[in-house]
Amino acid sequence: WWVLRPLVVAGDWVVELLGSTLRLGWGLAIIGLALVMRILLLPVSRFTAAAQEKVAIQEAQLRPVFADIRREKKGEEAHMALLAAHSDLGISTTYRIRPVLGALVQIPFLVAIFHLLGFMPQLEGQGFLWISDLSLPDAIASLPFTVPGFGGEVSLLPFVMAASVVVSGRLSIPQIATPAERKKRMRNAVLTAAAFLLLLYPFPAALLLYWTMTNVLQIAEGFVRGRIGK
Repeated sequence: WWVLRPLVVAGDWVVELLGSTLRLGWGLAIIGLALVMRILLLPVSRFTAAAQEKVAIQEAQLRPVFADIRREKKGEEAHMALLAAHSDLGISTTYRIRPVLGALVQIPFLVAIFHLLGFMPQLEGQGFLWISDLSLPDAIASLPFTVPGFGGEVSLLPFVMAASVVVSGRLSIPQIATPAERKKRMRNAVLTAAAFLLLLYPFPAALLLYWTMTNVLQIAEGFVRGRIGK
């Protein structure tokens, strides 16, 4: 798609520069690409984090008011009271949309990286750490049977990637969140990690390495932001 082509070409240039021209190796080139993309999308991630924090604050303001309204009113009367509560507190009824917009901005970049690292011929036969071939899943053991859609080998990176998703989701929970909200967000993080594990398990190690490093960088960013905030 012509909209994504410039992103794919730019990503290919970065990987080629680091992996071939500077001779850092293709594994480090993928890690470097994750770092470059994280820096480029830093304003978006900060916007999203700030929007999520604001949503948490607004929900804390609305929660007791909504509880009273739902306890005392029903039907159309309750609906009108909820709208009035938003207006009285100066909170838009669409206040949850801002974090979603930040996430949507990143989707074209993720799709471009998927196409780049999933089909990059230079990665064929190139190893990194325990990975023997970045263009294939990082098999570390063989199974005595074959799982439909997953093959007959055990890969390590998908589980490392899933763990990084859970940790990243844990660190993104606002401090102001209630215990119930924390539990809900952690459950969502675990479900998201499980979905990515199932979806990306048979994919090339290069793609999983990039995704894992992106999460690790996000975790590091959240940790630094938390330390600075303290």
